[in-house]
Amino acid sequence: MMGVLKNKKGRTLFLNFITDVSPECDCLAHNDAPIVRNIGIVASKDPVAIDQASVDLVNNEQALPGSCLEKNKKPGEDKFRGIHPKVDWTIQLEYAESIGLGSRGYDLVKI
Repeated sequence: MMGVLKNKKGRTLFLNFITDVSPECDCLAHNDAPIVRNIGIVASKDPVAIDQASVDLVNNEQALPGSCLEKNKKPGEDKFRGIHPKVDWTIQLEYAESIGLGSRGYDLVKI
């Protein structure tokens, strides 16, 4: 992504639709029930901030009953580590920030 954005600073917008958050990649032929309620849409000019905000919004939700999530169900608990305890998803965002792709810091403005 860094190469694509190199000459486009200030001319890009990123959108994340935080809906039907499935426990696995939605590209798979089969998936399970969503792990949290539909949260909405977030927008940012910073690709790292938008992903950090999206993760935080998911993790601040109560898990939906009937999903495969068996632990980390409460608001504030890491839903992604609840599903994949051996996967450290933070590595990607830390690396993206370290190479200057964006910042994990953000201000969330609800409209």
